Amino acid sequence: MLRPVPVSDWFDKRDPKAEAVKLKELRDALGLTQAQIARRLGIEPKTYSNWENARTRCQLAALELMERIVAERSDEKKARKRGA
Repeated sequence: MLRPVPVSDWFDKRDPKAEAVKLKELRDALGLTQAQIARRLGIEPKTYSNWENARTRCQLAALELMERIVAERSDEKKARKRGA
């Protein structure tokens, strides 16, 4: 289940591969493809793919945007539960 916690807290800046795994876990939890999350972040899909495959590091601004996406999804789920 997604929790509205700071996404930046999920990453170990000393371990790029662990960061990449967390990015994939987050994307999977959101139910988005790489292309979809890249579009939501306003970046090229190749850039996101590079982050998720530990070729390059994710920028803090992108982590903050991802934090908002997680919060939005959490809010959407809560609203659906109230409406059900």
